[in-house]
Amino acid sequence: MKYRTKIEIITEAEDKNEAVDLVGEYLSGNVITGIDMKCSTTPVQAYRKKVMTIALLGIVFVGTVFFSANIRPSYNSAHHIIGSNAVQPPLKTSIMEKHNSEFKKQWEAEQTRGALNSIKNNSAR
Repeated sequence: MKYRTKIEIITEAEDKNEAVDLVGEYLSGNVITGIDMKCSTTPVQAYRKKVMTIALLGIVFVGTVFFSANIRPSYNSAHHIIGSNAVQPPLKTSIMEKHNSEFKKQWEAEQTRGALNSIKNNSAR
């Protein structure tokens, strides 16, 4: 059976190069004191299972987030019904009504009324 072994060596040194030199001396057997070593060993199969489990959970999480973002309900449910916008009454802004002076007066009155209501609502706050 294969095993995975991690060794952590803790040294007190002035810089990175000195720390590497001390570790080399320790591993070759020249330095005996002043260095702490921690060692952990696990079977390779167990390590692979952990990695695969974490990867699988990550994929499931990302998939869940992605698909939940795309399943939100549409605000305009009639938008997806074929032919829902096929029948529409003629608009008052059509070419025939543009030349009608009465329509123009009604339109301007409505716009003025809307502007005055907006001003009243804003000043009441």
